[in-house]
Amino acid sequence: MKQALLGWYFCIFSITGLFSQNAQLPEGFNNVRIAEGLDPTTMTIAPDGRVFIAEKNGRILIVQNDQLLPDPFVTIQVDNQNERGLSGIALDPHFEHNHFVYIYYSVPGQNRNRISRLTANGNLAIPGSEMILMDLDPMAGFIHNAGNMRFGTDEKLYVATGDGAQASASQSFQNLLGKILRINKDGSIPEDNPFYSTLSGNLRAIYALGLRNPFTIDLSLETGKLFANDVGGSQYEEVNDIQSGKNYGWPVIEGPITSQTPPQNYQDPFYYYDHSLGCAITGGGFYEPEIKQFPPEYHGKYFFGDYCQNYVKVLNPETGEVESTFITQVERPIAFSVSQNGAFYYISRGGLGGGSPQDNTSSSNGSLWKVEYTGSGLPYISIQPGDVFLAVGEDAVFSVNASGSGSLTYTWFKDGEVIPNSNDPVLVYPEVALEDNGSLFWCVISNAEGSLTTQEALLEVIDATRPEPTIESPDGTGLYHAGDTLIITGMAQDAQDGPLSPEQLTWVINFHHRDHAHPALSTTSGVDSLGYIIPRIGELDDNVWYRVYLTATNSAGLSKTPFVDVFPEKT
Repeated sequence: MKQALLGWYFCIFSITGLFSQNAQLPEGFNNVRIAEGLDPTTMTIAPDGRVFIAEKNGRILIVQNDQLLPDPFVTIQVDNQNERGLSGIALDPHFEHNHFVYIYYSVPGQNRNRISRLTANGNLAIPGSEMILMDLDPMAGFIHNAGNMRFGTDEKLYVATGDGAQASASQSFQNLLGKILRINKDGSIPEDNPFYSTLSGNLRAIYALGLRNPFTIDLSLETGKLFANDVGGSQYEEVNDIQSGKNYGWPVIEGPITSQTPPQNYQDPFYYYDHSLGCAITGGGFYEPEIKQFPPEYHGKYFFGDYCQNYVKVLNPETGEVESTFITQVERPIAFSVSQNGAFYYISRGGLGGGSPQDNTSSSNGSLWKVEYTGSGLPYISIQPGDVFLAVGEDAVFSVNASGSGSLTYTWFKDGEVIPNSNDPVLVYPEVALEDNGSLFWCVISNAEGSLTTQEALLEVIDATRPEPTIESPDGTGLYHAGDTLIITGMAQDAQDGPLSPEQLTWVINFHHRDHAHPALSTTSGVDSLGYIIPRIGELDDNVWYRVYLTATNSAGLSKTPFVDVFPEKT
């Protein structure tokens, strides 16, 4: 697809994957970005290697052969406010035959989460195939939904639920909040559940209780251990070894027990850490693929990540000791999954990560990464150079992100000829001409271990000019208050097309906080004016502002995007 090389695009999206591009792994591991621009919550991998990505906005995307497919598997209508949305996905143990996909999402207008089952037909869900398995209890707030799901060796579906911002719910047998549930594939309840004979109705699905926000669960198919990463309150983050009928203490006990009176059947966390080491334990998973490509010290180990400290660590599930740090500088790691051939996939959500309602509600900064082990220090490429579409006289910019042992050298080529003095990961090829149209650019990256060549990037050049968009309102002089409606208007002129129609205009609003940004208004096209309501509840830091972008695209496919910043009035 033609894509203009513009300063605005870099400003918006250069933050995306900023940490993950520079993620540090042990020598011999390759880290490659597979997909970007996501609003992700979790994922799962099919036996054939397809990656199913759940997006918070209700879409499920599929990555096949490490390529993101253009059409979503399904789009579910969800309540997407704050932490609500689509937050769980699991595939049936016999997915190859029955094609069942299980999901967990917040139901619009009902203030509750739901467990449903869909049926796949290839890379699409069969329309109308949703079967509602269970509706959970109403929630007190918009946070602590949890929703991760895993099938056990007993082929029962284990479901993690959060306390819904009502801590006391976790200790109550009158609701399904703050629990681990265990159900059959059709939503019925196994008779060997620990409270089946003492409770009634859906409450018999309770398998364990006393959890706050068990964001991730994973089950070892080798040992049967079920681990739950429970995001803590003010003190500790926990990995809990989930066992039938056990109570994990929240809100009576957070972290290890000290002087508190424990509830019946209390179980201390298997592993915990205080907030000097992180703030929210998110992604987790066992490394148990059919083909164990990682070195032996990783086999059977449990990987967990912290949302704020941006690391992934390796926990021994037998001793409870952290044995190593696997990755650092990952921007908000939230989900891990391992393919049968031993590749380790992780999702980086990106964004602010501070828990603001805006950041929780929506993001386009998420990305999917793949880690493989090669055992060598040879160069490897995390991000390939992309195609460029320009007008005559503009500068072409190509870039590559690579790693490897020692120092790397870069040599860029154009149509097979070395470009002089091109010894940097970013190549600026100035003032392109029509005769450059159709040229191919690539880079050879070398170190003492060897060399690697990037994929080819196409340069397209046309004899035209870019349109000239103008943001009329806001004009950059006014200040905003929470609750205000920001009136936005604009237009564009083009030397070839004359005045552009509203259909040729696209608006984006980003909320900026210090050196980060995340979406405030998603991409909106086809209008020359609109209103945006500034949220009343949001980031309390005073170093914040909104940036309004207007993109105009002419009939030749060339675009230009100015922006205007709008700052808060401070007291």
